[in-house]
Amino acid sequence: EIHDYLDPLPMKNPWETGGRRFRRPDAPASVNVAQYDASAVANAPHLRNLTLGPRVFPVIWHYLGVPPTLPYLLSWWSLHGRNVARDAQLFHVDSHDFKWVKLFVYLSDVDATMGPHMVVRGSHDRGKRINLLKELAAQGLEAATDLGIAIFKRQRLLDEHVEASYGPENIVSIEGRAGEAFLVDTSAIHKGLPPKTKDRLVFQALYTMMPTIKNEVSPLSLPGGY
Repeated sequence: EIHDYLDPLPMKNPWETGGRRFRRPDAPASVNVAQYDASAVANAPHLRNLTLGPRVFPVIWHYLGVPPTLPYLLSWWSLHGRNVARDAQLFHVDSHDFKWVKLFVYLSDVDATMGPHMVVRGSHDRGKRINLLKELAAQGLEAATDLGIAIFKRQRLLDEHVEASYGPENIVSIEGRAGEAFLVDTSAIHKGLPPKTKDRLVFQALYTMMPTIKNEVSPLSLPGGY
């Protein structure tokens, strides 16, 4: 039902301001990610109920320590056959609030070749991250210094710097069947791999402590009393 609702809708490149809209079969070869409008996603069947449902909402409330705000719901296709990783397909950290967490739901099967979510275990602890990078930099590990500067400047991070600083054993690949879900504190170092064999459809909900600290938001009235 989610696919039937989303498939006819136009999408856009989220990293291109004012770009044209297109259906997935017509996506330009230069576009790695095709994203649906947030307002359309908010009205998709099942997804809104999941984000506010008893299996998810209490867990997020407990993690954040306050009743969470839900600033946006997103869904996008990561398109296969692109040769170069771009934007959020490169390692990075998010910055949404003092503390936040994201719900991801795979809406298509995702194995190692279909663009799994990658996250660096333990890198969400910003205090420990700073201490680790300081220690490694003091030992002469240039990659740690470069990684720390890139994080501070909110830049994309090089794979080799992440691996050298945290070790490849701490880079976790999250795979799953369509319908499986997971929560991530995306202040951790993370990325979505470009899919190699099939397009990947994912849903994401952001939960924050505050209504907003950096982006303008507008309340959205939804059916069902939300």
